[in-house]
Amino acid sequence: MPEGGAVVADLRRRLGLDSGFLSRLLRALERDALERRNRSLERDLFSQHRFEGIVTRHPKMFAVLQLVAQVADSDATVLVFGETGTGKELIARALHVNSARRSRPFVTLHCSALPATLLEAELFGHLAGAFTDARRERPGRIAAAHGGTLFLDEVGEIPLETQAKLLRFLQFGEIQRIGSDRVEKVDVRIVAATHRDLRRLCREGKFREDLYFRLHVLDLTLPPLRERKSDVPVLADSFLRTHWRRPQETPRWTPAAERALLAWDYPGNVRELAHLVERACLLARGPELGLELFPPEVAGALSPEDPGMPAFPELTGDGLQSAKDAAVAEVERRFLHELMARCEGNVSRAAREAGMRRSFLQKLLARHRPGGGAS
Repeated sequence: MPEGGAVVADLRRRLGLDSGFLSRLLRALERDALERRNRSLERDLFSQHRFEGIVTRHPKMFAVLQLVAQVADSDATVLVFGETGTGKELIARALHVNSARRSRPFVTLHCSALPATLLEAELFGHLAGAFTDARRERPGRIAAAHGGTLFLDEVGEIPLETQAKLLRFLQFGEIQRIGSDRVEKVDVRIVAATHRDLRRLCREGKFREDLYFRLHVLDLTLPPLRERKSDVPVLADSFLRTHWRRPQETPRWTPAAERALLAWDYPGNVRELAHLVERACLLARGPELGLELFPPEVAGALSPEDPGMPAFPELTGDGLQSAKDAAVAEVERRFLHELMARCEGNVSRAAREAGMRRSFLQKLLARHRPGGGAS
């Protein structure tokens, strides 16, 4: 039995194939096998773990989710890095709901939203009369999260004096409410997040280095949306299902709108895309969603050089494949639109006129409905 390169030579001789064609065929088969394996791993990941609100098909995000699944059941502190709008709180929730703490509280504190005095009171709690306006006793967010998880968003904004008290809690698992002499033991897992460079803040004297190392036991870095553009179509369709309020109509993006969605760089990341889709749903006068529903800067992101071609989500092999998939999907959508319009929506008639099996045409139509799987 021939082995290795001899297999290729023997197959080429038997079938009379050109060597270049055979090499391309083998590469395509290998890529297809790899894609099937990746899809299987993705299905297993989502079937075995809970990732509510997280929508992705991108390898970078799957790597993050695999790490979340791996470390979720640990009590170790996790530091999540990522730009504003990348979904840091969703990742914190995923760490909580996939852990043994899932039945206990998940408590969130946005550290940048409060001045220093209020932030300390929110974290550690206070007794009635401990300071002006402290009319009643409050337990604080750390105590409220006992047995569960406390998510500290934008931890880089915590003032230095509060950082020292937070460090003591992380070291000893103890808190002392403002105005109280009593020390309380608490069991809380900390997940912190920031869009800041904490190492640089340490060098500038704005963040305690000892606190940084206490927080930085495990770290996760979320890629910005501009680095995973192939997720834009699936995210946009997910937000479309959330925000569309006319169930009697099936919304659809025009080809130009789809290309503009891919061309824009999303400085506000996934949150910006969600607001963009919500805006389009609110302004739409019919089921067809076009460029006119986008802000001028997003509509203007479409390349004037070749407006008929899909944008490359990223300049990689995966980006090329995504662009090819987008081009095929666009041709299929145009074909179906014209065919069903000519046949007045009658699927059986359309299948006869197109020379297709009715079941195959129904699959195509289902694929290009929102949520049907087309990207």
